[in-house]
Amino acid sequence: MTDEIQVEIDGVSHTFKEWAEITGINVGTIKDRYYHFKSGTDLIAPVRKRVLLITINEETHTIKEWAAITRLPEPTLRTRYYQLGKRGESLIEPQKCKKRFITINGETHTFREWADITGIDEDLLKCRYHLHKKRGEDLIKPLRRRKK
Repeated sequence: MTDEIQVEIDGVSHTFKEWAEITGINVGTIKDRYYHFKSGTDLIAPVRKRVLLITINEETHTIKEWAAITRLPEPTLRTRYYQLGKRGESLIEPQKCKKRFITINGETHTFREWADITGIDEDLLKCRYHLHKKRGEDLIKPLRRRKK
């Protein structure tokens, strides 16, 4: 039914679909504007895209460009900017990884250090710790070799 509605703009009458084809604007956008009481050329005005430019140390880029420059994920930068309100250098500072210190028999080391000491892969130690909830000696038990 709504596809048959004729909308007049500057003395020319077309359906929503026809205006969309003529202007290249999405038909849904035109309908949305119409139902929000827009009329005339406001119905077919170009869609404005908001581009956020961020200046840090006199260098200006979009969030996408800052993500490429800093190698930080774009969603991380958006979260920092919009939700956390970070600006300037705090927006692009590297992500901080929390080092977890593990104590076994009175010796305290990071996963990386335990991997070097035991010869067990660091990712395997993390998997044992987080996924399998291994602690203490169970965490650094040597790998079992499967019999052929």
